[in-house]
Amino acid sequence: MSLVITRERFCAKLCEEITPLLKAQWEEIANYREAIPLDVDFDAYRRFDEQGKLLMLMARERGLLIGYAIFFLLNTVHYKGSLFALNDVIYLRPEHRKGSAGLRLIREAELSCMEAGVVKISWHVKPTNDMQKLLELRGYKVEEINLGKLL
Repeated sequence: MSLVITRERFCAKLCEEITPLLKAQWEEIANYREAIPLDVDFDAYRRFDEQGKLLMLMARERGLLIGYAIFFLLNTVHYKGSLFALNDVIYLRPEHRKGSAGLRLIREAELSCMEAGVVKISWHVKPTNDMQKLLELRGYKVEEINLGKLL
């Protein structure tokens, strides 16, 4: 396996490349597919990237995009002097989940976040694609439980 994980900047080519994976991820984990269609705001990603508030890691095998981990880098209103990495999405094509690719993607995310000055990473874990045990093995702890209701 020739897995390469790189930090990439937002660009139109990446939008084209990532869209099929975003759709596959949405089909796999979205709770309300009938009521809330996938409608990615690539302009918002571009603005966050231009402001230095977006961290995008792309996992590639032989040049083909097989996954990603994307974070927003933000100072929160409660801790304005501390930089947080809030995971937006993480995804690996299903055929790449059995090996070490997921763990490598998480490790690279941690390293990239440290290099960016992040003091804390937050991941959200879907029950349909539960990676809680993997994160706990890396030292993460459950901090919150989020509930949702379609109105």
